[in-house]
Amino acid sequence: MGGARSSDVHCPSEGRQMNQLMNQPISRPRKAADPVHEPANQRVAPSTLHILTSPIKHWPCRSFLNSSEEASAELVGNKLTSLHLTHVEELKQSLGDVESKLTECRSNLAEKCARYEAALDSVQQLEHKLQSAEEGVLEARNATLHKAKECQGIEIDGKIMELSDLNTKLMQLQQEKITLMEFNEKLKGDVEVAQKKAQEDLDRVTAEKCQDIENLKWEYKKEKSDLHTQLEISTIQRQEAEDTVEALKRKVADGEEEQRIHERKGVTLLKDLKKQLMAERKRADRLQEKLSQLLTDPAQLTAITISDKTARRYSTERAQSSLFPIFG
Repeated sequence: MGGARSSDVHCPSEGRQMNQLMNQPISRPRKAADPVHEPANQRVAPSTLHILTSPIKHWPCRSFLNSSEEASAELVGNKLTSLHLTHVEELKQSLGDVESKLTECRSNLAEKCARYEAALDSVQQLEHKLQSAEEGVLEARNATLHKAKECQGIEIDGKIMELSDLNTKLMQLQQEKITLMEFNEKLKGDVEVAQKKAQEDLDRVTAEKCQDIENLKWEYKKEKSDLHTQLEISTIQRQEAEDTVEALKRKVADGEEEQRIHERKGVTLLKDLKKQLMAERKRADRLQEKLSQLLTDPAQLTAITISDKTARRYSTERAQSSLFPIFG
């Protein structure tokens, strides 16, 4: 932008020079019938008058773009060449920066073109004024020709030099405009290539992420199915364990009940055995008494022996019959 301000600073000086040229009398070629004779050293060359009076609208066109804008465009190009497409979001942001700089470059180009058009209109207006002033100056030239011819010749030569310089500058600016347009086209191509590559990378990353999501979904379904199967197996095993525990509880309860029944039977049997023991003791005492009596009376020994065997057999059978219900 500094170059643009520099161009604006020089414009008033050039405008003042053009106004001075417009306000000064301009010589024209003398006709053959003109009675006034001019000195040879005061005559204006026809080629010089042709350059001075030629229409300004035929001068070469140029662009008002400056070196700072060229540096800005070069910075954008360097940024594009160093762009790393490692992440989709960074790529989008970089493309956004490039597009914003490209938009800025286009805006500057449009601004300079508008300024060029305005300058061209100003030059055309100056041309019209010069042509109008030329007619008035040519009408009064004969009256003031001898007095200011030499001074006018020097000033006209200076203006011609200035016009030549302006023409050279216009040609240079036109060449700069062509160069900038070529760079702009190249920059557009680079942006299109970068956008295409970014889109390809985005599509590739999207496809990879979709495939990863599908794989995760498949693994999740597989793990869910395995866990569901394990849960069903665990439920069945738990049910079997609960059934086993219930069966064992019932067996324990039945065993305890049987234990209590056996204990009650044992107590009853013990009481019966105690009673039988007491009865046997009493019978043994009686037998002891009878034995004593038999020892004193041998005649009764045979009868008592038979009755004693019968009594013992009966007692043994009774004891055996009382034991069967307990152990059966």
